Amino acid sequence: MDQHLPLTRSGAFEEIPATGGVDTLFPELPPAGMRPVEVTVALPGRPCAMHLVVAEEDAAAAFSLAFRACAGVEEFEITARQFRG
Repeated sequence: MDQHLPLTRSGAFEEIPATGGVDTLFPELPPAGMRPVEVTVALPGRPCAMHLVVAEEDAAAAFSLAFRACAGVEEFEITARQFRG
């Protein structure tokens, strides 16, 4: 059996040709709401006092947890952004 795809084809593609272990050009994205998000808390003199990585749909709960953890602290910074690994 020939392992190469033909340059022309008489009909429409009805099957997905085997890639032979070749990586795709773009990585698959996770389903909506499941992309990783990082929530961090910075305090003066401590660049990262808390670091959470959660699914996108749980980001609000993680932000709330970080905000409650800072109760009584005078100065803090909470950031939320897409997790880049």
